[in-house]
Amino acid sequence: RPVNRLSLNTTFSFRDTCSTSAASDSPSITAYEGRIYSVVTSGSYAWNAKTDLLLNYAFSHADYDQGQALDGLPLGIVYDQHGLMAGLRHRFSERLSATLRYGFFLYDEPTSGGFNDYTAHTLFATLSYRIP
Repeated sequence: RPVNRLSLNTTFSFRDTCSTSAASDSPSITAYEGRIYSVVTSGSYAWNAKTDLLLNYAFSHADYDQGQALDGLPLGIVYDQHGLMAGLRHRFSERLSATLRYGFFLYDEPTSGGFNDYTAHTLFATLSYRIP
């Protein structure tokens, strides 16, 4: 039964935050207020008795734009971050398994003028041996 071999998990997080300092009464220093939204989801599919397909995705968006600071510095950060990993895990025996994963990551921060933006690719290979 294909559905019995599928496992999915998802987490959503929302944070509404505010940071102030002792100098917050000054018009040049505004409170650092913003929101962060995050989603992490993962899934696995038991292809057969010894091999699993793996997929993970993570997304985060932060909006700390401080554009309202007319008398001070326009500080703050806005970003989007994505991470996608796909892999294959194979169990050779009850104690020995290997996993191969590929990852793609993207970070976009327009408030830095693109200076901190990046795209990354990763390849992970692991070999696990369980000691009795």
